[in-house]
Amino acid sequence: MEPTSKEVIDANREFYEANAENYEDFQWYFRNKFNQKLWTDEIKCMVKNIEHVPVVLDVGCGTGNLAIKFLRSGCRVYALDISKKMLDILYSKLDENERQRVVLAEGDLDDYIKHCNIKFDIVAEGSVLHHFLDYENYLDKIKAPLQIHQGTNDQEVLPFWTD
Repeated sequence: MEPTSKEVIDANREFYEANAENYEDFQWYFRNKFNQKLWTDEIKCMVKNIEHVPVVLDVGCGTGNLAIKFLRSGCRVYALDISKKMLDILYSKLDENERQRVVLAEGDLDDYIKHCNIKFDIVAEGSVLHHFLDYENYLDKIKAPLQIHQGTNDQEVLPFWTD
């Protein structure tokens, strides 16, 4: 029998609560300087043409790998994760200025989107897709709170970042 979405969320919450302190030790990309620089450069490129303080939703933010890069690029960040311990680690890494521009949200995407009335300039996620049973449904949900920006030739641009 296939697990339900709630069972998957609960199992992930339990895993990340139990392993938050060691999370960065067993994720290769934290130690990969090339990837870290590439992601930092991509984020800077994404935010440079937004004429106001960019508002970012980081889905499954974990210990803050992407959230911190967005904060250090001048953004306001809503950091969403199912693990309070992961959010606590992210918060401990921030200076006072960054803490004033971050909103930590503990919970799952479904509940957050239902109660969220914020339009985001960018929705980002990293290493989250594999936790969802239905990728297309997940992608539709995270596109919902995005603002549409006009690109060249009046093409709509959905600013979405994923690894």
